[in-house]
Amino acid sequence: MGEVDTVAELRRQNPRATPAQLQIYADSLTDYRAAQANIAEYGTIVNHPRTGAPIPNPYLVIRDKAAAQILRLRLRADGLW
Repeated sequence: MGEVDTVAELRRQNPRATPAQLQIYADSLTDYRAAQANIAEYGTIVNHPRTGAPIPNPYLVIRDKAAAQILRLRLRADGLW
């Protein structure tokens, strides 16, 4: 399966969106996917790197902020998830 050019696909599906909106959406989607992969691999609770104490995975915040940005933009993104 080939690599999808996210911005080009978003442009095709959202012809009235500005280039900035498309890039912000693509960047937020990239951040969301990376954060979700980290959470899937390490879980929602991780050890603090210095103290070893259990803490919420910091990638939860990144994922949630990226998701909020994606939802705010309200672009069509069929097949990009």
